[in-house]
Amino acid sequence: ETRYRQRYLDLMLNKEVRQIFQTRSHIISYIRKYLDDLEFLE
Repeated sequence: ETRYRQRYLDLMLNKEVRQIFQTRSHIISYIRKYLDDLEFLE
């Protein structure tokens, strides 16, 4: 509960959580670019 409410602290202090968010961001960026290259609209 506390980790959820203070997610910004968790992201700053927990390397594992930060890595998960970075990986997720890269995946989303890749998918977005792929679909954009195929001229899909968001």
